[in-house]
Amino acid sequence: MDLAYLACEGLQDEALDRFEARLYSTIASTLHTDDISLVHLRCAPVYLAWRVLTEGRLLWCSDKSAVATVAEAVYRLAPDIHWLRHAGNVDFLKGRGMSDPAIDRDRVIEFLRLIIDLCPR
Repeated sequence: MDLAYLACEGLQDEALDRFEARLYSTIASTLHTDDISLVHLRCAPVYLAWRVLTEGRLLWCSDKSAVATVAEAVYRLAPDIHWLRHAGNVDFLKGRGMSDPAIDRDRVIEFLRLIIDLCPR
């Protein structure tokens, strides 16, 4: 059985190891099996954390804002999300007629001159 957990943000090093050992022991004794894999969501590789968040089931939560913070960080870093966001932006810009990369050089120079004239000397 694969389980992910999200420990308190300040829990690190030996304290985190002790917490995970107690968590594993409690789950193993409750389920009468030691065939368990635990992963700390903050320490998991981005792809694994993304899969947990998109495919897993939340069994219990004491701090929904901590889960939301981690989920936001994972979604921001997940490669699939970058691709989806980019593809969505490209489609949006095409639909709005904004994907044309042509730049009116003379117009840009005109705006730059206006900006320079506004700056104090």
